[in-house]
Amino acid sequence: KLRCFLGLVTLAWSHYLQDSEFVLAAADSSTVPSSYTVPGAFPTSLYSHYYNNPTATSDQPQPVISDPVTNEIFPYSLTDPYNISQYDTVDPHTLPPKASSQMLLQQAVAQIKSISVNPMLTNCARCQASLEVAKFLALAAPEQGTNLALTLCEYFKYSSSCEKSFGPLVMGPILTQVVSFADVGGYDGQSICSQFLGLCPATAPTALNLTGWFAKPKPNPLPPPKQPSGQRLKVLHLSDMHIDPRYANGAEANCTTGLCCRENAYNSHSPNTPLLPASRYGSFLCDAPFSLTTSVLEAIPPLTGTESTGFNFTMSTGDMLAHDPENQQSRALNEYSEVI
Repeated sequence: KLRCFLGLVTLAWSHYLQDSEFVLAAADSSTVPSSYTVPGAFPTSLYSHYYNNPTATSDQPQPVISDPVTNEIFPYSLTDPYNISQYDTVDPHTLPPKASSQMLLQQAVAQIKSISVNPMLTNCARCQASLEVAKFLALAAPEQGTNLALTLCEYFKYSSSCEKSFGPLVMGPILTQVVSFADVGGYDGQSICSQFLGLCPATAPTALNLTGWFAKPKPNPLPPPKQPSGQRLKVLHLSDMHIDPRYANGAEANCTTGLCCRENAYNSHSPNTPLLPASRYGSFLCDAPFSLTTSVLEAIPPLTGTESTGFNFTMSTGDMLAHDPENQQSRALNEYSEVI
């Protein structure tokens, strides 16, 4: 008889561990065991080589992993829990090339034209958003302020004598100064758009206009729900594993800063001595060590009665990486976690 196991496989954190025993909920406790005892030794056959002794319980296993495309071996320094590298100095952190004054003008004109036809914006919002673009052009390339005013005057047919009204010897430089100093996203911008263009109310902003947000209105009445077929499937859903290859056994598991169960984690009440040493099989405030993740996967078949049948299908919805801070992340570490 097929049984349906829908939902997330819950990681059993180490608050409930005794040595290597932990409990996972089973759908039908009368037919499958309610607990699973993990073998004491780590299954060393998972990988052919290790940087350390995988059967030792003092540290997490550190398998030798290679990139499946380039065959390049990830170095041990990448996951060394006792010497976490700071900042990624290998991958390039590129920036766009600095735009010329003329390029800034072209981009400003293009953005304002795009804003003017954006159906998600009201006339007032279009006007103030366009002033934001004009403000940054006035600050970055003030010599182009007059050219922007002339281009927009002609494009929007605001005047029949744009050169005489907004040229370099008349209002062009003045408008450039005004937008450079004005709070164009707030009251100043609303006043300009109201007094000179009639596109904003003088006081309160207009209500949000949802017209055009959806392709068609919500059906009324709603269509009847589909009837179930009655067929049951066995489905395994894996998600949010958050494997932490830098997990350090014995580190502070109840830290007050950063990611817990790391060698550099600490509790402010006891900076030098962990108040709650990180267990081999994880802790509640930590990401999952390799031992915990492996044990969970080992426990799934016996706890679900699928040793011989397997599942009809499995869904893995990602979120595999640990919650490393930005300065400790790198492309290589992410690839390592995905490959392992």
